[in-house]
Amino acid sequence: DDDPTNPQLSNPYLESIDIVAGKDSTTPIVIDVDYFDQSTNATFSITTKNNAGSILFDGQSSEGQTYSFVQLKNALSKVSFKGTLDEALGSSKITVTDTTRGNTGDTTLLFNIHNPPKITLPTDQLSFEAGKANNLSGISVFDVDTEEVYVTLSVKDRIGSIEASAVEGAVIKVEPDGSSMEISGKSGAVNAVLATLKFKGAPNKNVGEIEITVDDGDPFTEIVKTNYNVSIDPAPPIISSPGFSLDVKEAKASSISGLKINDIDSSGVKVTLTATNGVISG
Repeated sequence: DDDPTNPQLSNPYLESIDIVAGKDSTTPIVIDVDYFDQSTNATFSITTKNNAGSILFDGQSSEGQTYSFVQLKNALSKVSFKGTLDEALGSSKITVTDTTRGNTGDTTLLFNIHNPPKITLPTDQLSFEAGKANNLSGISVFDVDTEEVYVTLSVKDRIGSIEASAVEGAVIKVEPDGSSMEISGKSGAVNAVLATLKFKGAPNKNVGEIEITVDDGDPFTEIVKTNYNVSIDPAPPIISSPGFSLDVKEAKASSISGLKINDIDSSGVKVTLTATNGVISG
């Protein structure tokens, strides 16, 4: 009989197993076990030492469990590992113990934990004046296990336009009307571009959304998408006056030219003219 005197765990995974953070592994993890005593009287325990995650055997924790040899083989044939968010590497040392004799055997599984990118939005609700480009600060992206990220910002329903400054190491593509922007590069360079982001609200718009999409190019993780709500305040009227002084004669009516009123939000405005040391008529 060549069955081992200690439980022998056969681990076929020579390389790290790819998993997605926060989700049970979808790759079937099967560990075979051999032992000299496979009788119904033999009982076993499974203990684990996990780094950056948790492990289950046939959907159950092994803590406090006692297995027959048949149950042990079944549990080890249905192993799943859930990696901790924001961790890139994980591991689990699995030890099987003959609870009567104390004989042990172990093996270690290694994991590559793939994390989806994260989007940080401004903590305060920002308000923008129609027709005026103001800073849209507070948007950033992060990915714990990937350097390159691809960010798309889209202004929904034509509520305004976006712009940003060029930064070394980042590639920027902006639609001519400012309705969308694509930024790619290492996250540091992309975040430097996002720090210069400006938004200009469109006339006659009150509220709207900017959609932010981040792709880390990782086939194991999904593209992350979120929306940021913006509010747009009406622009005040703009008064243009002559760039020179007008010479008038006392008690004689003189024409005043060069006054202009513009309001991008309204086609009709009310204008009041008040004179000092004189009378306005017209």
